[in-house]
Amino acid sequence: MEDSLCTEILILLFLLVILRFFYLTHKVTTGNSSIAAARRNVPAKTLICIGSGGHTTEILELVKQLDFIKYSPRYYILAKSDTTSVSKIKDIELNNVNYDIVTIPRSRVVGQSYITSVATTLYSILCSIPCVVRIRPDLVLCNGPGTCIPICLIAFILKALFLCDTRIVFVESFCRTKTFSLSAEVIYNNGIITTPNPKYEPDSRGAGYVFFYYLKKHSDKILQMDGYTGEEDTFGSVLQRSIRIALQMQCFGPVLASLFVGAKIACFDERMHLNEAAVLMNQIKPKILFVSLTALEFIETLLESLNKTAFIIVFGATDTHQWYHWFAQGICLSHRAYLGEISVVLDLEKPSERFLIFSTLFWSSYAVYWEVAIIKGYTKIIINFLEDLEPIWNAIANYHPTFMFIHPFSMKKLYNAKIAHANVDSIRRICIVGGATLEHELFKYRQMFPKAIVTPAYGLTEAGPSTGRALNGISYKIVDVDTEEVLGPYEKGELRIKTKNVFTKYYKIDSTDAFDSDGWFKTGDLMYYDEDFYFYYVERLKELIKYQVWHVPPKMIEDILELRDDVSAACVIGIPHDVDREHPMAIIELKNTCTNIVGIEENISQYVEQALGDNFKLRGGVNIVDKIPLTPSGKFDVRKSKNTAAEINETIDVHDLSSRLGIDVIASCAFGIEADSLNNPNSQVKKNATEYFRSSIRNTILLLIGMINPRILSFFRINFVSKKVTNFFINLMEETVDYREANNVIRKDFIHLLLQIKNNANIIDDAVGSFEKTDLAPQLTIKEMAAQSLVFFVGGFETVSITILYCLYELAKNPTIQDKARAEIQKCLLENSENDKLSYALLQNLHYVDKVIHETLRLYPPVSIISRECTKNYTIPDSDVTIEKGCAVIISTLGIHRDPEFYPNPDEFDPERFSPEDMKKRPPCTWIPFSAGPRNCIAYQFGTMEAKTVIATLLNRYRFTITPESEQPFTYSASTLLLLPSNKIQLNVEKL
Repeated sequence: MEDSLCTEILILLFLLVILRFFYLTHKVTTGNSSIAAARRNVPAKTLICIGSGGHTTEILELVKQLDFIKYSPRYYILAKSDTTSVSKIKDIELNNVNYDIVTIPRSRVVGQSYITSVATTLYSILCSIPCVVRIRPDLVLCNGPGTCIPICLIAFILKALFLCDTRIVFVESFCRTKTFSLSAEVIYNNGIITTPNPKYEPDSRGAGYVFFYYLKKHSDKILQMDGYTGEEDTFGSVLQRSIRIALQMQCFGPVLASLFVGAKIACFDERMHLNEAAVLMNQIKPKILFVSLTALEFIETLLESLNKTAFIIVFGATDTHQWYHWFAQGICLSHRAYLGEISVVLDLEKPSERFLIFSTLFWSSYAVYWEVAIIKGYTKIIINFLEDLEPIWNAIANYHPTFMFIHPFSMKKLYNAKIAHANVDSIRRICIVGGATLEHELFKYRQMFPKAIVTPAYGLTEAGPSTGRALNGISYKIVDVDTEEVLGPYEKGELRIKTKNVFTKYYKIDSTDAFDSDGWFKTGDLMYYDEDFYFYYVERLKELIKYQVWHVPPKMIEDILELRDDVSAACVIGIPHDVDREHPMAIIELKNTCTNIVGIEENISQYVEQALGDNFKLRGGVNIVDKIPLTPSGKFDVRKSKNTAAEINETIDVHDLSSRLGIDVIASCAFGIEADSLNNPNSQVKKNATEYFRSSIRNTILLLIGMINPRILSFFRINFVSKKVTNFFINLMEETVDYREANNVIRKDFIHLLLQIKNNANIIDDAVGSFEKTDLAPQLTIKEMAAQSLVFFVGGFETVSITILYCLYELAKNPTIQDKARAEIQKCLLENSENDKLSYALLQNLHYVDKVIHETLRLYPPVSIISRECTKNYTIPDSDVTIEKGCAVIISTLGIHRDPEFYPNPDEFDPERFSPEDMKKRPPCTWIPFSAGPRNCIAYQFGTMEAKTVIATLLNRYRFTITPESEQPFTYSASTLLLLPSNKIQLNVEKL
């Protein structure tokens, strides 16, 4: 009876095992076997089948990508005859202890006959059974060596016997493109493994093909949502627009869907400096530019300066270009990078259904989450990070995002601006990336978002998808930037990485300096690590403030400042310094509750020095602002802040700026045009004006001939002015006259006076400068008008700019005089009813500024000599010297102005020399910067009024101080008749 029962039990078990085999085989062969293991709370024991040669290299490359914490312990199975693989395994398991190497007999060697291989395979299986039974792996990873056959077979049998729950992942060798290897054929044909259905067609048509496929697959789902209005855009509508653009624009080359046809995409930031954008434009040489309305003028100017053409599509209504009402977005990543990230994204665990991200298209993270959204069918909530944060909190409350990707500075702003009782329960994960986040900050954020996992992250565009903690398969080291010495735990230095996934070079840029001599990539990030090899981000090296020999992290100062009760937000930047390299400056946004701000800058500076020490002292000052400038992604706008700081305290080339200002003023008055030289130093008017005064041997010879006998130049029809400059001003005059006469334009300027003479006009109302034509013949030709305007132009811009240059120089050297002049200006402005606006009447009351201008012209007359022709014989009194009629007389203006007989201590700057009392004591013609008599300069009043206006405006807004370079006595240029310094005069400028 008992024997019968045992027999029945055995038969039942046997049938159960048979059914189990059929079930597993059916599940595998029908493609219903789950390839990826379910989410585990414990590490997965992993058995890795090692072959030899190429198989080993390929499988170990896969192993490098594993998370060694999740896939642990690891057992490497290899043939006893394999003598090379052990060292390779030990290389990737360096510093790891949770692994083992096991050997078994080889089931078949290369070239062995199939008949004899049956016996060796059976022997290998018998030897493998104890090994697999002992390990009972959760995962078997193999790629084709003969070793994998017995391992996979035994693992399959053990799973059928309910002794383990093993998943087998077989990755075919890279060189097998059309057929399986023999090992794969054996275990595939016996139902142990199956091939997965491809999730997309992996051909060479590019990443765009994949994106189009998923846009179509998720066509009814919402791809993106406007965070302000809630307007929704489906995958299908984005797909249809992309197809229409691709079809419409395919004849022009790269388009929005250019990834689909394999073209390159790059992007511009309209906040770039023109020179930076020019470098990028020359690198990529685009055929089509997608431009926003705000950036259109910038792009047109850029193309014109480079003499390039491109097809421009504008996003926004315009009359000059083709336009669309939506924005194109792209980032400069290769198809290989996209496809590599897609392969990772396809197997991601489901992290979210709605993203709220503030990345711009210049971040690689934007491209990554763009891919995630399209492939996974998620929704992006699009919203800019503006000064007013209420719309963001409203978007969180109304549209229920589950994932947020944000910069540390933006996170601080969001925390400080939280709306009371805001519902944040939908957010399950927050990733803070792009800067350092301290532990106490993370604690605050976790309290604010109690149901979210809040983590800092770190990654590099150059290294692919490396965001997160230190990944396997990548080698890391921290080095001293100056000595290249490798540092230990808690020592701050630059992070260097080495991996096969890192980029090889920048696009069309020399990338030699991106790697050290041993091939390690220089990340440019200051970091350190602890005993557990957990890495901590400190700061970007390029953002460190270089004070003397120390590197000052702005983040440390910012964290200290934000501990104050009166500080809402703080950002620290480096201000250039001639001696110390850089000085830290704090830009502070105060809380609304802070009302007493008297002396707060000094208080904040002392607070930082006491907390961090002398090296962290805010030597660049403290700037209190209403709102700290932010980029659209919510990051601190360093460029804008540094520009603002430069206005507060900057070293300028005074002559360059005063010359450009002089050109703009005289161009407006002489030709009625806007030269805009202040904003564009390369303007055509500036170039031609500079060319006129350019010193050369030719010009010097012609000048001497003209002074000795000007009839020689007239006889040979030689122009002192170059043909290029002559043609420019003649063309400029023709265009101006034609436009004014065609459009009846009237301006009170020099051109208008010449037009009256040209047309023999009768003046109707001199107050408004209007006139009417007569029937008389023209009295001036266009060339004569151009010549008169050129004389007016060159006589007005450089002489006035020289006066402004020397006036500011002397005021910087004499701060007491500068303060006195400023006090007079500010007093008159306060008494002026228009308040803070200069007027002609107000300028007439600036008597001390008048003295300053007069004293400047005494010390530095723009023209040091004046030439005149004697009109009749004249005998100098108390001498027998007679100057005959027709004789050329050279008068030394500079000599008279510095004659101690008229001006005691003549080299000193003393505006009181021009008090009414002192002026009466001097004889006539002792101050002649504009000559004297009927032949004096006709623009005397115009020039002095212009200089006075400029000086009054500048002194009211800025304080000027001398630089060490400009303290030394300067010499005058010998290559020009004008009294110009041979070197640059630079001054420090501080905004008041």
